[in-house]
Amino acid sequence: MEPKIVEKEAFKIVGLRKMFTAETTKEIPELWNQFMAHIPQLSTGEGMPVCYGACYHDPSQPMEASAEFEQIAAVEFKEGVEIPDGLIVRDVEDCKYAVFTHKGKLGKLTDTYNYIYGVWSQREDVKLKAGHMFEYYDEHFNPESNESEIFIYVPIE
Repeated sequence: MEPKIVEKEAFKIVGLRKMFTAETTKEIPELWNQFMAHIPQLSTGEGMPVCYGACYHDPSQPMEASAEFEQIAAVEFKEGVEIPDGLIVRDVEDCKYAVFTHKGKLGKLTDTYNYIYGVWSQREDVKLKAGHMFEYYDEHFNPESNESEIFIYVPIE
C-alpha cells in the first residue's frame, strides 16, 4: 500500500473534541454519533459535507498506551456559519501529506493504521512531521460497504 504524496494548503475545521487513550479508542464512534447531530447546523445547504477525523500527532513523542490524545470529529469551517456551543475551531497547517486509502469497512481501519505506523513509517526514506493527521470522509465513504474508502492524511517532511 503506497501512499499518494500531496501538498495541502492550510484550512480550518469545526467540530467536537474529546480526549482518548489507546485503551479508549473504541469510544470514538460515540464522539461521531454526538457530532453528527450538529451537521445540520454546520451545513451550507450543499448536502452532506466532507467530514474529518483529526488529531495532532508528534512523531518525536513516544506513543504510550496510556498517553492521551485529542480526537476531533469535524467538518471544514465555512465563514458565516454560526458555531454551536460545545464545538471548537482548529487550524490545520499547510503541509505535505502521505495519503493512504483505506478500503473496506471501519472494523478493518486498525489494520491500515498498523501498516502506516508499524511498517511504512519505519522505512528509511520516510520522515514523519508533527502536525494534524486526519481521516477524510467524502462520498467514497459508506460504513456498510466493503468498497468504502477513507483517505488518511499523514504529515511528512
